[in-house]
Amino acid sequence: MSNQLLSVCCLSYNHEQYIEKCIKSIWNQNYDNIEILALDDCSSDGSINILNSLKEISPVPMKVFSQKNTGNIGANFNFLFKQAMGDYIAIIACDDTFIPNTLSKKMLEMTNNKNLAFICDSKITVIDENDNVINKYPSFKLETKENLNIKELLELEYTELGSYYMQGAIYRKSIIEQIQGFDEDMICDDIIFRTKYSRYLLENPEFDFKIIKEPGVYYRRHSSNISKNTIRQVKGIIEYLERYWFDRKPPLKLYDWIFSIDDVSKINEILFVNNYIPKILKHINVNDLLDENGICYYKIGIPGIIMYSKHRKPNEKIKIIKLFGIEIFKSVKKHK
Repeated sequence: MSNQLLSVCCLSYNHEQYIEKCIKSIWNQNYDNIEILALDDCSSDGSINILNSLKEISPVPMKVFSQKNTGNIGANFNFLFKQAMGDYIAIIACDDTFIPNTLSKKMLEMTNNKNLAFICDSKITVIDENDNVINKYPSFKLETKENLNIKELLELEYTELGSYYMQGAIYRKSIIEQIQGFDEDMICDDIIFRTKYSRYLLENPEFDFKIIKEPGVYYRRHSSNISKNTIRQVKGIIEYLERYWFDRKPPLKLYDWIFSIDDVSKINEILFVNNYIPKILKHINVNDLLDENGICYYKIGIPGIIMYSKHRKPNEKIKIIKLFGIEIFKSVKKHK
């Protein structure tokens, strides 16, 4: 069962500074049966030329595709999935790189266990433009949990708005085909794919998954990262919650994201994406209003519409969200 074909799908957009390192990190994996599928989304730099040059000297089969710019990450990966010849799929952006031997270790487990639907890492190593390790990327709650089942993993997508890193994970192409890959009509990509994949496993309990508590990729933080665009992320998450968690009230984590936005004037714009505030109101139980929340030491928001505040009691730290004066969320943490 060993040494089955792994298709590594790579997306490039203005990554000329990093592409060679990314592709060579695939070549340098201790696994021979790999194919590389790279799509350039109409870069304005020399990315496509570098990809084509690397293709000419690649020690493993490599295909390079180019197209008019779409900016649609989900659609671009879906295109590569359809070109893939392997039964196993890994994905990466061309500004990131794989850590040595991470793919070979995972493929050994995937090919020896027919019920293993995917294998992933709980963390990544973060680097800057010059390959310096900075490790300032927040860890998922997954890192502190043991022996999660698929229902618990899926719940993290809702409560924490993320569970694990897709970069460096290996999936079965057959399941990707069953869930129809990414949703191409939505802004967010990773969280949607993970949610669909996890729900498939929930409905097909014969499948299992494995989480490795070590990094599998070097994730690069630089000025052009899409993931740094918080306003775009929040709008995408609202769309995601409406489609996949429409019967549940928004998680507190969403408000943490909203109030981390520096430009407060944008908060009002975000909260009314797709008429979202009226939908939030449906989940409010007025009988849940609480009193005596201690001393308020921090408050931000739009007076009369939504306010986020932090309070302190002798043994508690409290976070509160009020919508139109009604308390809709409360988080209490004990402290000494």
